[in-house]
Amino acid sequence: SEVEALGRFDRDLRAAQIAVVRLRLTPRKRGSGLRFYNGLEANAMPEPFILAVESAVKEGASSGVVMGYPVLDVAVTLFEAQFKEGVSTEPDFRVAASQAFREGCLRADPVLLEPMMTVEAIVPEEFTGEVIGDLNARQGKVENITARKTVKVITAVVPLSEMFGYSTDLRSATQGRGTFTMQFSHYDLVERKKR
Repeated sequence: SEVEALGRFDRDLRAAQIAVVRLRLTPRKRGSGLRFYNGLEANAMPEPFILAVESAVKEGASSGVVMGYPVLDVAVTLFEAQFKEGVSTEPDFRVAASQAFREGCLRADPVLLEPMMTVEAIVPEEFTGEVIGDLNARQGKVENITARKTVKVITAVVPLSEMFGYSTDLRSATQGRGTFTMQFSHYDLVERKKR
């Protein structure tokens, strides 16, 4: 869901330093990445401060708020800012933007996406059913089954966390005659089924 967050840097050294940033975080379609938008009116704030906000948002996204994993598929809009002419600095805006981004992400109830793998299993035809059943039990989604001479090639997308021990299980299910390859496909949310 869309959230708004405020970040404020206010420190009194020789002169009161102030940087206030309001960000709007909006979810985007899965796989579309992070986007930063300047929603301020033209000349409302010096360009270096806007670039400092954008830089802090991108740094915050790369280090993430859930277990240090990157934040993906979010639009971040800078829609309000305050500064003091001749007093506010770029580092002040980095701090304020970092605070606002982190707070916004946490309030948006982030979810952890898992790596999904494309698995291609090559198995003797008589073991096809058992191998498909095993891939389904691993939360896999079979996408294609093709025939090559006396074997079947089964292509599925499976969460990486479910692939541990697959090599041994595939050999057992196919009397040692099945092989597979696996490569990264994308990140996605996995609904866990009870086994």
